[in-house]
Amino acid sequence: MDAKYSDLLSVPWAAALINDPNWTPMETSSRSVKPSGEDSFFAGTLGTDRTITTLLTFRPKNEETGDIAYKEIKTIVELGDGLQGYPRIAHGGFQATLLDEMSGVLIGTVMEKKAQRASKDGRRAPVASYVTACSSTPCINTETPAEYK
Repeated sequence: MDAKYSDLLSVPWAAALINDPNWTPMETSSRSVKPSGEDSFFAGTLGTDRTITTLLTFRPKNEETGDIAYKEIKTIVELGDGLQGYPRIAHGGFQATLLDEMSGVLIGTVMEKKAQRASKDGRRAPVASYVTACSSTPCINTETPAEYK
């Protein structure tokens, strides 16, 4: 495992996922800015010591049978202090962005696997083109916990 992730092994729930034989680390492609400028927000703006300091994504070790190879991914995210709404609470807009981005990572991973399978079978690979058309994240009004006041 990359040395930059070694600190995660001191966090019990993170170490459990990292060491789980049913999950394997995968590249999170949106953490690199593309020559076109694509992913500059998530990789650049949100890739600093004060924003997303660590991001490690896992996919299941074994593929599903059928059309969708992976039905879930898991991502460990370590945040700096630059994404707070309330003290020590990530801003809701950032939380929605993270949900949107990780949904896109899952879709991209599934589409890439579809293309690999099609090519292996001598078929034309599907063209992967997708964007978020609509996202609805209901919010509720809650009282701030005493420890954050």
